[in-house]
Amino acid sequence: MLRKPFSFKGRIGQSEYAFSMMLYFAYCFLLSKIGYLSDGPVAGMVLLLGFAIAVWFLVAQGAKRSHDIGNSGWYTFIPLYLFYFLFKDGDSGNNAYGANPRGK
Repeated sequence: MLRKPFSFKGRIGQSEYAFSMMLYFAYCFLLSKIGYLSDGPVAGMVLLLGFAIAVWFLVAQGAKRSHDIGNSGWYTFIPLYLFYFLFKDGDSGNNAYGANPRGK
């Protein structure tokens, strides 16, 4: 689980995607608390870098989940489509983006 979390290649299943979303929201919550408690330009740059990493992670995981259901990774940028990924079953067997993450 969570092999190559910042890569855009391959496929991930529903459970790994749901776990990724939980990690993303927990990480962003912690960053927001750090931002609330800190002050100054250095803290702002650290927070900006932290949120950039979080967005990269979210988009990469969304692209891999999109690949699992047979769509392009660009579908990740459709508003609220990320929540659709939580409920849609992936393609059984191999598809153009790789082998089934469940091995079926």
